[in-house]
Amino acid sequence: APVPFAMPLYPTFEVVVDPKQDLRYEVPTHLEFIKKVGSGAYGSVASFKDTRVNPPDCYAVKKITSAFGDVVDAKRILREIRL
Repeated sequence: APVPFAMPLYPTFEVVVDPKQDLRYEVPTHLEFIKKVGSGAYGSVASFKDTRVNPPDCYAVKKITSAFGDVVDAKRILREIRL
């Protein structure tokens, strides 16, 4: 049976994190971009703050690229997500 399309829990918008690399994140509208934290072999990390609460909570969001290109890499990434 086909898997139904999953709708996001919150309305989202696109944030340009690094214009030089055309790096874009799609995040919930209540998150405000702070800065790009870094990038590595598996992707990049950016920090955001939750504007719904005072004082705002801060989050690190990792965008993983090519997660399933290699079985060993996919297992490492899955293990990191579980942490």
